[in-house]
Amino acid sequence: MQERALYHLNCEQVLGYWKDILPLLGRIPNYFESRTPEYVLERLCKGSLQCWALSNGAVQSIILTEVVTLPEEKVFRFVGCAGEEFEEFMPILEGGFDGVASTLGCKRFEVVASRKGWSRFLKRLNSNFEFRYEILSRPVLGRGTHNG
Repeated sequence: MQERALYHLNCEQVLGYWKDILPLLGRIPNYFESRTPEYVLERLCKGSLQCWALSNGAVQSIILTEVVTLPEEKVFRFVGCAGEEFEEFMPILEGGFDGVASTLGCKRFEVVASRKGWSRFLKRLNSNFEFRYEILSRPVLGRGTHNG
C-alpha cells in the first residue's frame, strides 16, 4: 500500500486534473448553487481558493481551502471536500493544514460545514475543534421596502 499524502495542486495541476476534480466538487452539497465551475477554476488559478488532493497512490479525495483576512486575524478556512476515506487522512490533514496555516500567518482554522455530520465527525476524532457558529441560509424573499 502506498503512503498516504496531502498535495497542494497548483494551477497547472488543477487544469490537468480538472475533469476528475469537477465531478468531486459536484458531490459537495449546494456547492454549485451560487458558483459556476468557471468561477471556481478561476479562483483556484488565481490562488484565492486552494485545491488539495489526498492520495494513497491514487487521488482519494479533494479539499478546497481559502485564507480569509479579517480585521483582527487571518483564518485558514476549509470550505469543501469530496471523496473517500477522510477519517484515515485526518492526521495528515490536521498536521499539514496547521503547518500551512501557521506559515501563512493564520491564527484560526475553520471548517465551513456543508454537511450536518461534520461536528460529530470532528468530535469523534478528538481534533480540538469547538463549535463557534453555523451558517443557515435561505433565499431573499423580495418583499418589503427600503428607503435608504
